[in-house]
Amino acid sequence: PFCAQFFSMAQVLEVVNVSDCRLPADAVRAILLGLSENSALVEIELNLSKNELRSSGAAALAEHLPKVANIKKLDISENGLESDLVKVFESLGSNQSIKQLYVGQNFEKKNPNATLEALVQLISEENSHINTLSIADSRLKQDVTPLLDALGTNETLVELDISGNQMGDEGARILAKALQLNTKLRKLHWDRNGTTRRGFGDISAALASNHALHSLPTPLIDVSQCIKNHQTQVERHLREIERFLLRNQSPHKMVTEQAYRLQQGLLVTSIQQQVHRLIVQLQDMVNGLRGCTDPDVEEKVSKAKRYIQDADKMKQVLFK
Repeated sequence: PFCAQFFSMAQVLEVVNVSDCRLPADAVRAILLGLSENSALVEIELNLSKNELRSSGAAALAEHLPKVANIKKLDISENGLESDLVKVFESLGSNQSIKQLYVGQNFEKKNPNATLEALVQLISEENSHINTLSIADSRLKQDVTPLLDALGTNETLVELDISGNQMGDEGARILAKALQLNTKLRKLHWDRNGTTRRGFGDISAALASNHALHSLPTPLIDVSQCIKNHQTQVERHLREIERFLLRNQSPHKMVTEQAYRLQQGLLVTSIQQQVHRLIVQLQDMVNGLRGCTDPDVEEKVSKAKRYIQDADKMKQVLFK
C-alpha cells in the first residue's frame, strides 16, 4: 500500500530505476498502480530490468500497462519473460504514452516465433507510438528475421538496437533489403552479430538507396574479428557506409571531396577515442579481478584479455 501511495502522490519524478532489485510481482503491480493514479507526472523513465519477473511479473505488467499514461520509456530487459512477453506486447498495444521500449534478453532460446510475431504486430499497428526499440543481446540468430522483414515497411521506429543477436551475414542481407525500403529509421545499432566483409558489403550497397538513416555506429567488435584477414575490403565498405551517412545528414547540399575527407578524419578520431575508452574500461575490470580463483571468472578474464589484444591490433591496422 505504501509503495502504491508514494507513486500516486509524487509531484516531481522523472526517472524510476529499480533495476536488479529482485522485485516481486506485487511491487511491480504497486508501482504501476500508483503511477496510473498520478495525474501530475509526465514522461517518466521506468527501469524494471534484471528483476527475474518471469510469469508473475509479466501478468502484473499486462494488467496495468494499459492504464498508465505517464511512462515514456520502459525497460523490462533481462527478466526471463520468454513466452509471457506475448501478453505484455498485447497490453502495450493499448498504451498511448510509451515510446521507448527495451525488451532484450527475454526471448525463448527455442522457437520464439510467437513472441516475435507479437512484437512485430505491436510496432506495425497504424497507431503505434513506439519509436525506439531494443532487443539487444537476445541471441536470436535467424529467428530475428520476422522483425527485420517488418522493418522495411515500418513507419514508426526511428531508433533500433539489434546488437548482440548473432544473426550473421544472412541477417545482414535481410537487414540490407529492409534498409532499401525503410524511410523512417534514423539510428541503428547492430554490433556483435558476427557480420563479416560480405555483410558489410550488403549494408553498404543498401545505403546507396537509403536517404533516411543518419547514424550507424561502427560495429567495433565485428570489425575487429574480420578485418584481420580482409582489411582492404572491410575498410572500403566502412568508408562507403560513412559516406552515405554523411550524405543523409546533409541532404540539401553536395558534399565536396574536401568536406568528406574532413568529416572522415573526424569520424576516425571519434572511433579511435571510443575504442581506446573501451580498452581502458575493460583493462580496469580485468585488473580488479586479479587473484580471483573462480573458474568462471578466470575464463571470462581470459576472454577479456583476448578482446583487449584484438582491439589493440584493430587500432594498429584501422587507424594507422
